[in-house]
Amino acid sequence: MRLSIIIPVLNEAEGLPGLLRHLASLCGCGSEVIVVDGGSEDDSRQAASRAGARVIHSERGRARQMNVGAAVAQGDILLFLHADTMLPPSAEQAIETAVRHGGRANEYAWGRFDVRIAGRSFMLRVVAGLMNWRSRLTGIATGDQAMFMTRRAFESVGGFPDQPLMEDVELSRRLLALSRPICLTDRVVTSGRRWEAHGVWRTIWLMWRLRWAYWRGTDAAELARLYQRAWQEGHPLMMKPAMPVSPAPTLPLRERERTSRYASFTSTKPTRIIIFAKAPQPGFAKTRLIPALGAERAAGLARQMLFNTLHEALAADIGPAELRVTPEINQAAWQGIRLPAGIEIFAQGEGDLGARLARASKRALENAEPVLLIGTDCVEMSSTLLRAAAQALREHDAIIHCTADGGYALLGLRKYSPFLFRDMPWSTDIVANTTLARIGKLGWSVHVGQMLHDVDEPQDLEYLPGQWKLHAKA
Repeated sequence: MRLSIIIPVLNEAEGLPGLLRHLASLCGCGSEVIVVDGGSEDDSRQAASRAGARVIHSERGRARQMNVGAAVAQGDILLFLHADTMLPPSAEQAIETAVRHGGRANEYAWGRFDVRIAGRSFMLRVVAGLMNWRSRLTGIATGDQAMFMTRRAFESVGGFPDQPLMEDVELSRRLLALSRPICLTDRVVTSGRRWEAHGVWRTIWLMWRLRWAYWRGTDAAELARLYQRAWQEGHPLMMKPAMPVSPAPTLPLRERERTSRYASFTSTKPTRIIIFAKAPQPGFAKTRLIPALGAERAAGLARQMLFNTLHEALAADIGPAELRVTPEINQAAWQGIRLPAGIEIFAQGEGDLGARLARASKRALENAEPVLLIGTDCVEMSSTLLRAAAQALREHDAIIHCTADGGYALLGLRKYSPFLFRDMPWSTDIVANTTLARIGKLGWSVHVGQMLHDVDEPQDLEYLPGQWKLHAKA
């Protein structure tokens, strides 16, 4: 029996070479790998060609791409693999053994692997276990589990339905009319990037809502629109639908190039940006990056991130930019660091992070200034994003940009309550969710913006802009 592995891709140039090398080391010379590109704007096609895969072009859409791949495949068994999923070493043999169960090929056989979700959160293991259990119970497989089937089974049900979401669920339902799935205990490993980027619990809740709606008959196209809207808004459990935001273009940084101070916000109160920062000194800032970069380079990165954040805050031109420092600005740690003009500087003061955030936000809000609280750890923090956040505060009591590690990179407020900061489990993966829950208890409306990434740990260095040219030590 010949195995055809079909991989639908869209802008997967970064991870595709590693996946194809992995497949080359696993699969026999009789197997074929087909990469079906849906219109990538990066080097996905070139990367696949260099790796020796057969590259096919298709209209965008995972179901369409997989059907196109199946149409040109030469194998007796079709395996549909996501570009962020790795097969176990025994995959090819396990499939052939399962399909040949009883010594005679089952022409309508189909199945899937157990899955493990790679990532830092313990909850990803729980999610994977529940996915595997649910699949055995219901007979429904998902794309993350690397579905496989005989060509006869695939063609008998007409292939994947031409729909933008739940195509794997619908195919499973049709295949169940032929036979129950073969549930292999060998585990594929799929990336947890989606789960960690959007929050494990938020993703679970969204996917279960969508799945329930699909079982009740909601059209897949409508579900796809809901899915995209949820992630564009950054949170599937928003208390109020977010107002669409059209960020204004970034204004020039230099004061002499500005036509008026806070020009775009003359019709409403300026929004104060408060930036919290440590002195970028070796052994004091970015200490968790020292194992990868060394103390000097970690401090250099902290300095670069500080100035980048200050630049973006000034360029946003939405109101005063305030820097809250530790230690105090007159201490030796800040000597030789020339901060840009136009920045108001205050000491962070005593207390934990919650006390410092509360003190700074209270001062601004008591002066009737909406406030955006940010740090310097997020290199995705841009003037455009800050302007959009200030815009969102016109319609909502709060705005939050969560980070993939469970914290938040930006918290914007139009009202003050110490409840948001008191007894918070800082530096844990529940900070953002706890903050959102407290906003809900206060009865405030909240806009949840796009997911961002802090650069705190060595594995976070991948989020640095390429032009910064920082590399961790081997």
